[in-house]
Amino acid sequence: MRCIFDLAPTAPLNLTVISAVENKTTLYWQHPDKTNGKLNKFKFQVTALETWLLQSQGLNFNWEYDITRETRNYTYTLEGFFPSTKYKVNLCGVTVECGDLTSVTMETQLSVPSFNETVTVVEDSLTNMTAMIQLPADT
Repeated sequence: MRCIFDLAPTAPLNLTVISAVENKTTLYWQHPDKTNGKLNKFKFQVTALETWLLQSQGLNFNWEYDITRETRNYTYTLEGFFPSTKYKVNLCGVTVECGDLTSVTMETQLSVPSFNETVTVVEDSLTNMTAMIQLPADT
């Protein structure tokens, strides 16, 4: 009788963040060395490690990537990241069960609203500065 862990794949190789833009992150990884059966999918578990946000609910999430054709190299874009947050992304291959994990840590940038208006400093001292921003009127 085979143990269920004999059917689990080894960890995917070389998990890397290749792009992080706004709330999306594209990951790259390579096929596990041993799959111990037909590899059906990859599972991602995303955990927030640190955040500067006032509210931290909804920062952790899971994804599944179904395999239609096995290849040596994979890329996949995950969405739903919050700004100014450090995440750990775990990845495992799945045959019958989730196999060994590989992980990468990534950090999203602080989101700064943009506007096409002038900022004017109206008061400045060594310890205090006041800036005036004229926002465009709603159209």
